[in-house]
Amino acid sequence: MKIEEQKAQYGTTYDVGYVGFTVTRHSFIAAGISWFQHWDKIKNVPTPTHVFVITGEDETVEAFPNGVHRGTLAKYLQDPDVALLVRRPWHWTPALGGQIAAKAAEFIGQSYGYWLIAGMAVSNSLLGRSLSWLTRGWFGRTVEKLCDGKRSQICSELTARALNAQPLLHELGILKYAEATITPMELFSDKLVFESGAIELVP
Repeated sequence: MKIEEQKAQYGTTYDVGYVGFTVTRHSFIAAGISWFQHWDKIKNVPTPTHVFVITGEDETVEAFPNGVHRGTLAKYLQDPDVALLVRRPWHWTPALGGQIAAKAAEFIGQSYGYWLIAGMAVSNSLLGRSLSWLTRGWFGRTVEKLCDGKRSQICSELTARALNAQPLLHELGILKYAEATITPMELFSDKLVFESGAIELVP
């Protein structure tokens, strides 16, 4: 995947409805998410451990450890331990971007899906992968479905729901799978949901 480093300029290098991904060097949570994503790593492609919907010039909707609420891009741009990458959804227009942002905002106030994270860790362990292979995926899907709270979200689940709700993107690529089973890495590397390439935003 081609990743270009460009200055963060609202309306030019990013906009409402774009999707942001972070690659974090020093974080216990990021290290844990990276661990259960290692099956999906792609050579020469960074491994994002967090994803969110951009809803304004310095505004996001994200699933944080304390629940879903609005955040800022400045938080990431000013952190030397974080690389901020953005991807533009296929068929993006200002109208579509607004619809993606509006859908993401519907989840504000919901709790963080800690049980789902635990379920993903189990299903992506060596034993979990083996059982999923033996059962043609049933084990992993069942564990994650049981752990997915109806009013709780993890970052990739929230973002996938906002994208999948759009008719032009519905069930494209990775979005054909249950949103609760999609990891940040799987979303980031999808070639059908997003236009080719990514941009690394810098201050």
